[in-house]
Amino acid sequence: MVKAIEVANFLLNLSKPNTKESISNLKLQKLLYYVQGFHLAFYNDRLFEDDIQAWSHGPVVPDVYREFKGNSYRDIQPSPLIKESDLDRRKEDLIREVWEVFKGFDGKELEKMSHEETPWKNARGDLPEYASSMETIPIENIRDFFREEYVKN
Repeated sequence: MVKAIEVANFLLNLSKPNTKESISNLKLQKLLYYVQGFHLAFYNDRLFEDDIQAWSHGPVVPDVYREFKGNSYRDIQPSPLIKESDLDRRKEDLIREVWEVFKGFDGKELEKMSHEETPWKNARGDLPEYASSMETIPIENIRDFFREEYVKN
């Protein structure tokens, strides 16, 4: 299983800075949540091993957040120096498909969407929307939500 930073770098190399297809740290965090959710729903397996936490601005992978902390709302530049990851073809294809669906949304739009979804809401419990939290979103909750919402029979 790969680390979330490898998935993040793959997504960044799909992005186009200074367009609607750019990626800020805020947008990157939500994209990681969505690719993990779809991978769980389709394959019943994590795409990456890192946990996702229910932060005030939506789902976040803390290590990836820290890596790009200086870019919260600004575009992160893709790096041609980033080595290709250990992602197999199936995983790359799923990431590309999720990218095609969500690439036109900005970070704030994806934040709003994630705030309306039960995995984030349930992990935060009764906390006010913008209260600080480092609560992990249970992987089963992400899987079940994405199966029910997006992969209905």
